[in-house]
Amino acid sequence: MKFGIREKVALIVIIAAAVSAYLVATILSKKAAEMLREHELVDLGDEASLRGWVITDRVAGLGEDVGNLGFSEDLQALLVESPDDEEALQLLARRLSTRYFNHHLRIDVVPFLGVKQLAPKVIEEKAVVDPSDLWFPDIETSKDLENLARERLRFSPIQRKRVVRKEFAGEENVERFEPVIWAIAPLGTTMAVPPEELDPNVEPAADTRRFVRIMMTLENSQSPRHLVAMLNSDRSELLTRPDETAGPENPNDKVFMDLARDPQIEDYFIKLKAANILNTVSEKSEDSVRVERFLMRERHRLAQPFYFMEGRPHDKFGRELDSINDDQERKKEFNEFMGDLRDDVFFNGRIGGLRNAVSAIRLLSPSKDQLEVVQKTVDRELEEKFGEKFDGLDWWGKPVVCDEINVWAVRVSVGTADAPNHYLMLYSVLEDELTSSIQHEMRTLRWVAFLLAAGAGIVAFLLSILLIRPLQQMTDTSNRVIEAEPEDFHENLAALSRELPTGRRDEVGDIARASKRVFEEVVSFHSQLEQRVLARTSELHKANFELEEAYEKLMSLNREKDAFVAKVSHDLRQPLTVIFLQIEELLFSDLSDSQKDGLEKIRAQAKRELDLVNDILDYQKIIMGADPLVKEEIDVCGLLGELEEAHRRAAEGKEIVFKKDCADDIGLINADRKRLHQVLNNLVGNAVKFTKEGGVEVAAFAREIVGEKWIEFSINDSGRGMSPEEQAQAFTPFVSTKKDNPTGNGLGLSIAKELVEQMGGNIGFVSELGKGTRFTVMLPREATSDGYDPEKSKINPMEKRHHPIVQKKKQKDKKPDCDTPEPIEDVEDVARSLPVASGSSILVIDDDAAVRELLRRLLEAEGYVVYTAETGEEGLKIAREKKPDAITLDVVMPGKDGWQVLAELKMDDETESIPVIMVSIMAKNAQGLALGVEDFLVKPIDTSRLSKVIRRATSQTPQRNILIVDDDQDSREAFGRLLNEQGWQTTLAGDGTEAIEVLRKTRPAAILLDLHMAGMDGFEFLARVSDDEGLKSIPVIVVTGKNPTADESEFLLEHVENIIQKGDTTAEEVLQTIASRVRQRPGSPA
Repeated sequence: MKFGIREKVALIVIIAAAVSAYLVATILSKKAAEMLREHELVDLGDEASLRGWVITDRVAGLGEDVGNLGFSEDLQALLVESPDDEEALQLLARRLSTRYFNHHLRIDVVPFLGVKQLAPKVIEEKAVVDPSDLWFPDIETSKDLENLARERLRFSPIQRKRVVRKEFAGEENVERFEPVIWAIAPLGTTMAVPPEELDPNVEPAADTRRFVRIMMTLENSQSPRHLVAMLNSDRSELLTRPDETAGPENPNDKVFMDLARDPQIEDYFIKLKAANILNTVSEKSEDSVRVERFLMRERHRLAQPFYFMEGRPHDKFGRELDSINDDQERKKEFNEFMGDLRDDVFFNGRIGGLRNAVSAIRLLSPSKDQLEVVQKTVDRELEEKFGEKFDGLDWWGKPVVCDEINVWAVRVSVGTADAPNHYLMLYSVLEDELTSSIQHEMRTLRWVAFLLAAGAGIVAFLLSILLIRPLQQMTDTSNRVIEAEPEDFHENLAALSRELPTGRRDEVGDIARASKRVFEEVVSFHSQLEQRVLARTSELHKANFELEEAYEKLMSLNREKDAFVAKVSHDLRQPLTVIFLQIEELLFSDLSDSQKDGLEKIRAQAKRELDLVNDILDYQKIIMGADPLVKEEIDVCGLLGELEEAHRRAAEGKEIVFKKDCADDIGLINADRKRLHQVLNNLVGNAVKFTKEGGVEVAAFAREIVGEKWIEFSINDSGRGMSPEEQAQAFTPFVSTKKDNPTGNGLGLSIAKELVEQMGGNIGFVSELGKGTRFTVMLPREATSDGYDPEKSKINPMEKRHHPIVQKKKQKDKKPDCDTPEPIEDVEDVARSLPVASGSSILVIDDDAAVRELLRRLLEAEGYVVYTAETGEEGLKIAREKKPDAITLDVVMPGKDGWQVLAELKMDDETESIPVIMVSIMAKNAQGLALGVEDFLVKPIDTSRLSKVIRRATSQTPQRNILIVDDDQDSREAFGRLLNEQGWQTTLAGDGTEAIEVLRKTRPAAILLDLHMAGMDGFEFLARVSDDEGLKSIPVIVVTGKNPTADESEFLLEHVENIIQKGDTTAEEVLQTIASRVRQRPGSPA
């Protein structure tokens, strides 16, 4: 049979019917389960009250039993005539204790001689208690004794005592804690007193009394469905625990103690104490007065779960249980068997069921392992008991984890009517056990409903096949139209419309008539559609062409924008460079004080002009998006420390306080380090500038807003503040207060606001004129803004450390007298010709023992003293102690890697000048790492720093010639004059090509290089020099009028002296490289 539309429709009918029936059954079963649960909770309250009545009845029975013994003349006579006949005393006590003899743990007679209590006579003892735990009312005078005898009955409070059961749970002498209550009744007034106990000061005819005393246990068998706890009236002590087999520190005890401290329970017992219920309520029965449930709490969580399992008898065993319930003798025997079974598993769990109306057996244990032990014990004992009649139990698949309870609070009052003691009983049922039992029953109902629906669906399927036959005929006709040739499409549609059963008066006829109208519309629409397609295709081609032109134009404008920014940056700074150099040249000449003062003013104004140019170019680059942000991990406290170091001296100069507030555990923020530092540096600088007294505070706080983590930077000052007019224009570009800030250009806050918003944050302030200003910068901890360049977010290891070497260099450049590192020669021929200096030492840092040993042997063979270190920490220690002439350093090591060790070496004044040779298993780093760039300067030039860099780069080179490469003639000549005055010889070149020609004829001591030039620029020149073995050791000092991009900075930044590739370098090459990098110490042979 072909599975066509009618079959599919019929199948849908089946599935819909089955699913609907299942959903209906599920909904109904859910509602039924809720109703059953509510009914069970109501039953739980009745059970809780019943448990309270059982306790009061047991106490009442205790009173009857002790009264029967006290009034018994036979007992009095037997104690006088045969006090040592223990068997007779026990039989008589059993006969007189008609109610609860099995619960009496101890029966004894307490004699008194005067007010002196003599040794008790034990009649029955099922459990041994410590003598100090034997309860008896305090007797101090004979009047106390008379009052006790006159009362005829007195109960003790319920107490939790340690007892030693002689037989319990199939074991002997079991020590455990149980809730017990004592009852005392007088027994006659005369007795025989042993001579040794006679008091010589008391006449023999003195008053002698005896009292019958019974200790009863209130312990009940533990149910697998309920947890019960009982507390004294002030709820300070658990008299019964929810699990008596648990250890002394069971966390569930605290759960019940916390429940007992519920405010409503507290209020109930306060009112109970204020009004004696037993005396004020006369219309209620005694039971309803002694037992009252008054509060319920649902779904309270346990601290430690229980595990529940239920099993139902199979057919054969089920019939055997039915026959037992019909026979009272067998039923009694089976109940005793279940009691023994309950004792067998007592220390592993609880069992219940298989009796009365409960057809299933239920197990409860505090752990899965104990539950498994109980389950196996039950199966084994039932099989031994019933043999072939036991065909097993149908256990649930998995244990139910029970970690919630529903609790009823019940007040239980016991004791005499005029002096009752009130107790709190918490009676709970396990929520998960309750719902799982209901769900187990409802699951069967749902499957039955599903199967019935599936059967009904099959019938519907067969009927649907007959009813939808005309649709199949229409489908066959449509297939013939589709399979025909396209040119016959219109004729086939006409034929199909004639074959449609349009004359029928049912749903099929409606479909046929509607289809005929559709077919007629299709023929008309088909011709119109072809015309529209042709027109739209033409429009699409035209639009694509225009988009391509617009895209090319946009890309061209973008390239022109980058070129324009670079050219403007270069052209604006170039004249300023000449001005600064001319000023420096004049300052070296013999000038009068007034002339020097005038030059200083010119330099100050030029510096102001330079700052304005820099800010304008920076602002334009930011708003044009010409400098994308770079993601970096930034230490927040470290960043604030840098700000403090940069501005503390200025604050101290103005005699104002500078504070920093940063929690140690604030952690890192992911942002653009350069731009974030620029924003905060501007805000802190303004705060110090505008504060004349008081102080400035810089702080950082971790915040969480709507589930997202942020960092808040706060800059608070006690300066002049801002007026409302100034606040309105605070972030407006080129608006500045000239009164208090004559050198300001009004771009600082505008740049800060734009940068913060590009980083996905917010900036704001609160200010009051005359009192100060507080700026707040909020940034997300994780950088998610679109302003970040994804290609620049993969930060190399040194960038993650914020280029500590560069920071170190910047700090050293600020010092007036810094030691310059010794120069390095880098030519292989020179390296081969240099003899090894006496005592020259090498430090080898590598975690691979084989590598360390190989380098040690090779270097010692060449005459070096070799130190080795396995870890970065050990290497740093040896470097500081020994100060070796060179260091070989592995990149990948456990603990501190090579990058971290290198950073610490270069940050330390004692080790920064030691040449470091990187040894790595990774591919060579970026070209900038090995290009030999000595330093990096930005136009206009700081001449003091320029002099220091040149001296450092050429301090050991006998030559005094400097090659200056710059496309601007004024700059070249100014540099030349400045260096000539310092005793240097200079050679000038207009671009990279001309400089290469100069280098072919002479070898200068150093090269002063501009990066952006016509023809061969500085980057291409550096690459050419680096590839030439004879030129790459010449120190290069970069001078540029444009701030480099991140890629250009990475290209230029020098981290290491050289890189050696493991596995690709021979031992001879390693020695040559080390020899070329060893510093010649003063006094060592050349």
